[in-house]
Amino acid sequence: MIQDGHIESVTPLGVARVAGLQGWPSCNPSFRTEQITPYVQVFVLLHGAQHFRVDDKTFHFDAGHGDRCRPVAGLFCVTRPSALTFLTETDTAMRKVRVSAPMSWITSLAGEQGARVPELARFFSQHLSHHAFEPPPHLVQLAEQILNPPPMLHGELLTLYRQSRGLEIMSDVCRALIDSEGKELARGTATAMRQSVSARDYILDNLRGTLKIEAIAFEAGTSPSALQRCFKEHYGVTVVEFIRQSRLEAAKDALEQGELTIAQAAHLAGYAHHSNFTTAFKRAYGVTPKMRRR
Repeated sequence: MIQDGHIESVTPLGVARVAGLQGWPSCNPSFRTEQITPYVQVFVLLHGAQHFRVDDKTFHFDAGHGDRCRPVAGLFCVTRPSALTFLTETDTAMRKVRVSAPMSWITSLAGEQGARVPELARFFSQHLSHHAFEPPPHLVQLAEQILNPPPMLHGELLTLYRQSRGLEIMSDVCRALIDSEGKELARGTATAMRQSVSARDYILDNLRGTLKIEAIAFEAGTSPSALQRCFKEHYGVTVVEFIRQSRLEAAKDALEQGELTIAQAAHLAGYAHHSNFTTAFKRAYGVTPKMRRR
């Protein structure tokens, strides 16, 4: 049904709505507030801007207008009853397609086995979570098809046409969210690797000095707790264990080269007592320090 520029279409399940706004001001007037129930909304904003507040959090999406128009697509989630307030009204006409559905319908999509997609489950569990991005051409095309369907379609065929494109938009936007989280994870993994390597190099360059986790983390550009976690993930040992192993290895090499006495090697390995050094050395290499000294 088209009424005052508002296009609505309901899926066979009766819960997902596909709507298009065309030629309206950017937001509802008079700072109107309304109560909303938990829902998920996917949108493609083709022209104009929206500025609104849900509870105490403010949102602004702007696609621009004229030659500077750059569409914005996104996903928005409300997990509890909230107050929605439209904050601005402008003379710029808005062109937007939205696909919205109750949260209960979204969670039911996993099916009887409950095989939730982790990224989506995490996103939909957080009140007012949102994700916005510049849509690829095919998403813009789908939105335009909803706003301007083929003129020969009407009745059930028109409803099905808009439904199919609206649900395709929802699927593609959810996929974009999953891909984005994957890229963030990849970037985080690469950063953690660089920090672990920096920490390792700093440790190896300063084996004969005082090595404190705070100083090592500072040199690596991270926090002590984050370094401990990523270092263990990448090298299989904690920072402290790596320091102990590296110092013991350096002591062994020095003994084999005849550079240090056993007492000096014990000090290099971080042992105050000769007996403790001998025990650790034999456990690691199967022989006593004396047997490896040239």
